[in-house]
Amino acid sequence: VSAQLRSAEVAQRSRERERKRLEELQAKAAQRSEASRESVLQALQAFIEAGLWFSDSFQKTQSRPVKMEQVKSAQAAVKAAIKPLTSHWQAVRKAREAQGKASNQRRKVTQKLSAAIASKVDAELQATASEKEHLEATEEEAQLRAERGARESELGATEGAKAAVELEDADMKRRRDELKAAQPRAKEDLKIARLAEKEALNERQALHTQCSRREKEQMQLEEAKNTAVSTLKAEEYKTGQDDSVFVSHGHLPLCARIMKRLCCVPPVVGSLGCGACDVQQLRPASRDLARQVPMRPGANRLPHLRKDAASVSAATSYSSSCHLPLIGSALESSCVDELAEELIRTVGTAQAQFHEDRNSILLEFEAARIQLHTEYSHRLLQADQELRSVLEERAARREPCGASQNDVLTLNVGGKLYTLKRETLLVCRGSFLAELFSGKWEHALQKDADGNPFLDIDPSIWDLILSWLRDRKIEAADRPAAQPAVPKEDLQHFQAAVDYLGLRPYLSVPGLSPDGWAASCGSTVPGGSEETTTIMEADEKESSRGFLKVAGSIFSAFRGSSSSSAPPPAPSAAPPSAAAAGREAEGGSAEDRPAADRQGSEPHVGPEEAPAPKRIIGWSQKCSHPDARRGVGECIHVLSIASTRPKACAAAARSTRGYQSGVHYFEVKVLSVSDHSYVGLAAAEWTSTSQPVGRASHSWGIASSGVVFAGNRELTRLPVIYGSGSTIGLRLELDGGQRTATAYIDGRCFENIFEDLAVAAEVGNISVKVHSSLQKYPAVSNMRAPAQYSLDCDAPPPEPEDQADADPVDQEPQDFLSAAGLAVEAS
Repeated sequence: VSAQLRSAEVAQRSRERERKRLEELQAKAAQRSEASRESVLQALQAFIEAGLWFSDSFQKTQSRPVKMEQVKSAQAAVKAAIKPLTSHWQAVRKAREAQGKASNQRRKVTQKLSAAIASKVDAELQATASEKEHLEATEEEAQLRAERGARESELGATEGAKAAVELEDADMKRRRDELKAAQPRAKEDLKIARLAEKEALNERQALHTQCSRREKEQMQLEEAKNTAVSTLKAEEYKTGQDDSVFVSHGHLPLCARIMKRLCCVPPVVGSLGCGACDVQQLRPASRDLARQVPMRPGANRLPHLRKDAASVSAATSYSSSCHLPLIGSALESSCVDELAEELIRTVGTAQAQFHEDRNSILLEFEAARIQLHTEYSHRLLQADQELRSVLEERAARREPCGASQNDVLTLNVGGKLYTLKRETLLVCRGSFLAELFSGKWEHALQKDADGNPFLDIDPSIWDLILSWLRDRKIEAADRPAAQPAVPKEDLQHFQAAVDYLGLRPYLSVPGLSPDGWAASCGSTVPGGSEETTTIMEADEKESSRGFLKVAGSIFSAFRGSSSSSAPPPAPSAAPPSAAAAGREAEGGSAEDRPAADRQGSEPHVGPEEAPAPKRIIGWSQKCSHPDARRGVGECIHVLSIASTRPKACAAAARSTRGYQSGVHYFEVKVLSVSDHSYVGLAAAEWTSTSQPVGRASHSWGIASSGVVFAGNRELTRLPVIYGSGSTIGLRLELDGGQRTATAYIDGRCFENIFEDLAVAAEVGNISVKVHSSLQKYPAVSNMRAPAQYSLDCDAPPPEPEDQADADPVDQEPQDFLSAAGLAVEAS
């Protein structure tokens, strides 16, 4: 059927093409016919006009007499014969048009007929296909019904199993609650059982001690018995003699004499007679009698008889039913061993039952714990998946918007238009200028009336920067780009623009003062014969700082047009270090104003010049915890942190000096510290003054226990610790792509303890990559007990030979988000 459908569709398409071709030919023929009719009509009109002219040209002949009436009649006849031609032609034309219409109608009817026939064929084929599909659908329906029945039965079984599981779960929860309620009682019973076990062990030990003592006494009794028997055998006993006389002569019956000889017979027993006892035939009558008679302490566990009739009768029966071996048997330790064994069996049975109950309770607790742990892991996995999706969505939103480096841009810089390629602005990767025109922030750029991005910078300064960028784009290894030649009067404006655009690490312009603002009249080009520095006065500092705020207003104008996202923050303007390639950044508050100071070596001073006063770099009171207070006057480099135990948090602070490029070294001396101290670095974005340094975003820290952290991620553990009196030094190498830090703890070197000082942050409870600014500040923090630190930014760096035996530090691998490539950029 499908083959017939395809062949019918092919034939229908060919007929349709043929019909369209014939219609085109028919339309062309109709056009030609219409044109022919028009030409015939024109010719007919011309013929009629010619006939009329011809009739008008009739004149009388001269050959014979003709009347004028004859001429006119001939003219009228000719005109009458010619004029009807038009009406005849109109009738012919109408007939032809009617014929054309009839043919068109006939053609349309034929087309409708053919279309109806084709539709009929298609309908028949479709009906055949529909019948086949109906049969297939019927079979599929039957199969699906069978599967549905199977699934319904499985669903019923699953619901039954679910109900059973829910009942079991409810029973387990009830059992868990019961076990939780019975746990204190079980612990109390356990304590009691342990005490009972201890007492039983003590009693067993005492029983064994007494048993040993009794065995020794038994040996003494055996010896005494043998001696008494020998003495009695040696004495003469007459039958029928009076026992009282025998007693009066100092003799006692056999049993009484033996007991009295053993010093354990009460006086009443001495008056009892032994009767006609045959020593060879006496044997113990009953062991129960020995158990019924109470024992007297100190009497070697022999029977103690009371002075009453019952006691006398019992003693008489006892003496008449026992012989001498009975005295030894009463002192045997068999009863003691039986009691000890019975006690041990009882204690063992109780212990076994107790251990069995405890194991069952522990198993139930373990099952409940595993179930709770499974639920917790499942929920944690769901939360992790949601976090991954959020991070992926956030990263997708922050991806570039497809901007190409070959795009031609038109910038309005201070009212002057510049046309350049985007790649020229992206030469200095990582700078604020490259980030601003990377394509991510096109919607946030401030634009003029013509839609061109607008920069509020002096065009003369921008000419220097743009020329340098173009030269840097085409520079080669043997032909580096030349540094801009900045006029002396434009140094301040050039410095402000370069610092704002983040281009300072990529160029060095001679003639700038150490603080990066005032023109250095007395300074020379770095690398010349000498290097001198000029210190700004307070009013110059204020004016320079105000100019920085004016330059920073450009960035706020960019951010004003963005509601959901904003371009990355411009690196705050910071003064350079004394080295040409170095740079130091001061804080933004009034107390953190920059000052010219040395870094590394002292500046050269001429013979007639006085040395510049040294400015002490201290701690920033603005960027510190309320419990962290710096010293006053010349002691601003000393930081005192009060006890934070009542607040259950840390107290952190950073310095007023920051470093952005170059090689720098500073030291922090620990005057007094608790066991939760951290020394390290903080970026300009760092604001977590209530968290330890290194355990918060945009911070790096070394704990007093030797653990190294970066952005709340543990990197490694050092084999040293530090405490009160220790000195921690950090050597920063911030040139180019190498941004590392080497630590010196009490003179012991650990190279490259931090390898990427541009990355350290945390999102929620997960550590991810977030780009921080280039400025890094010394920072410290402490928890619980009070602490005190001293900062020295002008400490001489260690000698290179001291670093030869540096301890290697193994960095921990990146977390799973970093390994998966989920990098989140800071907005």
